Amino acid sequence: MTDRVDGNVEVTTDMKSPKTVKIGSEDDIKSSTEISAAHSEPGICDGSNGVSSNGSLEVSELLETNVSDVCKTDIAEPREVIDVLDDTQQSLSLSCPLPEDSAAGLSKRQVRKRKKFEKHLEQRKAKRVEEKARQKEKNRKIAEETGQTVRMKREYFKGALERSVDINIVFDLSFSELMSIKDLHKVVQQIQRCYSVNRASPKPLKIHLAGLDEKGKEAFKHSVPGYEGWQVSTITDESYADHFKMQVETKKLFYLTAESDKCMSSLELGTYYVIGGLVDHNSLKGHCHNLANEKSVPTMRLPISEHIDLKTRHVLTINHVFEILLALNNQDDESAGGWKEALTTVIPQRKGLQAKSDSLEATKNNVAEKAEEEAANDVEAPNLQ
Repeated sequence: MTDRVDGNVEVTTDMKSPKTVKIGSEDDIKSSTEISAAHSEPGICDGSNGVSSNGSLEVSELLETNVSDVCKTDIAEPREVIDVLDDTQQSLSLSCPLPEDSAAGLSKRQVRKRKKFEKHLEQRKAKRVEEKARQKEKNRKIAEETGQTVRMKREYFKGALERSVDINIVFDLSFSELMSIKDLHKVVQQIQRCYSVNRASPKPLKIHLAGLDEKGKEAFKHSVPGYEGWQVSTITDESYADHFKMQVETKKLFYLTAESDKCMSSLELGTYYVIGGLVDHNSLKGHCHNLANEKSVPTMRLPISEHIDLKTRHVLTINHVFEILLALNNQDDESAGGWKEALTTVIPQRKGLQAKSDSLEATKNNVAEKAEEEAANDVEAPNLQ
């Protein structure tokens, strides 16, 4: 049986032994390849498109080398002959590239995609230039209004730890085994948010990272490379109860949980407040509260129900709890909004937030006072009978 391979080489297969392949003589193959090279598309290797004029000689030598290899090698399958010729064709295309306007043999769809991508790169470069110019103008206006340059602002951020007050926030990161990788990365992102707003605060809080195991460290390295250089007070793999054992014994450490019966009234200097680093999507309700009770650690809750109404559970994200405490600490005096202002500023409206009006609270207080007065009058009233 006789087949034609690539229009140039004749391959004959012996029917008695199908695995044996016989090809034409080397001279026949050379002559056919020379004819094919002579009838190739003009203008590719003749120097008219930037390619050297001796391209046809290089092509002829390349074909002769590959054909000689085919004739001198025992080939077991016809497919191998085709593979050798395909390699020759690929080498030919590399040595004599097509001009740019012919798109190197790409389809129309591939050409459109390549042009679209090149246009995207050009637009992205122009966009970066515009962003740099816009940011430079923004920095100039900030410097004129506040008198602080970008360098001064960076120095201000670097001094966050030195100007921080003695109110300590401890993030309990010992729950990595209870969360998926996705939820663990959410915890890292929320703590990163806490760190960012704390640096920019006029009165930063002291941050401590406790219970950071190997899984947690990998999550931090993935989401926040270089977190080891953060300006925080503590980064340890010990649990908060072991690392702050003295504070636990002296009742200077409190775990903030929504299930606690004790309401938090204010921030106290020298006190440590623990925030659980757990994203459980309400699957582990009360877990942090139960663990704190097992370790005999006192718990507290934020005074949410005393100042605002929420349509959802009083369980907030890690960064929301931290930002509420930070906003309360940044208030200058007692005349400020206090807890109500801090809560309404930080908690998003999607949780159905509605602040309790002062008039309503005053009415409730008046009713309570009148009830107490009436009860006292009933007790003190003389018996006239």
